[in-house]
This record gives sequence, C-alpha cells and structure tokens, in this order.
Amino acid sequence: MTHAASNVVPLHADGDGDLVLIAPGDYLAMYVGHRTFEIFRHMKLRVDFRLIEYTQPVTLSRWYRVRDCRGGRISASRSSDLVRELEAVLNMRLPRLDRIPVTALADRDITIRVRTVTKDHRQKAIAEVSRYSTIDALTP
Repeated sequence: MTHAASNVVPLHADGDGDLVLIAPGDYLAMYVGHRTFEIFRHMKLRVDFRLIEYTQPVTLSRWYRVRDCRGGRISASRSSDLVRELEAVLNMRLPRLDRIPVTALADRDITIRVRTVTKDHRQKAIAEVSRYSTIDALTP
C-alpha cells in the first residue's frame, strides 16, 4: 500500500512544509481558524493565528486539550487552558462549557505569547537548527 490511511493527518506547518522559528515575545495576531483532532485517544483543538505586523506571512498554532468536540461543539473543563485564555481575551465568563465559542476570536486582534521549543518530550535539548516557535498563551 502506498496511500496513507484516511485518519492520518499531516502535522500543521507553515508554507513550504517547515516549522517556523521567530523571536520569542508578544505579537499581535488574528484568528485564522480551528480544527479538532483525536490524538492517542485524546481530543485536541488546534487554533491557528496569523501574525499581523510581521515582515513575512507567518501562521502559528495553539494546541488545547478538550473534553469533546463531536458534532462541532467544543467542550472543556472550567480549569482548562482553553477556557481560561478565552475568558481572559473575551473579558467575560463563558456561560456554557459544552459550547465553547472559539469563533468569537475572529472579530478581534489578539496578543499571543510566542516561545521557542528547545527541548523534546523527554526534556532533551533539540539541536538549534531543529528548533521552532509555538504559541505559549493568548494574553488579554
């Protein structure tokens, strides 16, 4: 067999297939979209943002663990990163945790905190040429 299984999802990368490396710090970004995935029996939500005032078009993702996302409805616990960051950015308490309105981010500019990934999942250092940037948090 030379074709990939239908449940295999390629890792999200920007443009030419390479992960992006930018200087760590706070950036102004806009919501691009979101997708849900099941990874090792855990539901994940990927929210994509495009940097607004950057020299090149750069898209970065923020990954969240969620309880459920069947039927297009995203649910998470009150203490999850997703709920806490959305409440801070939207400046309101979410009334329902079984219908989290991720698309409410679409109408506003959002400050994101970017960090450089320097260690792998076993806390071993990653070679400098293999390092990449990721969104650490959404900040109000």
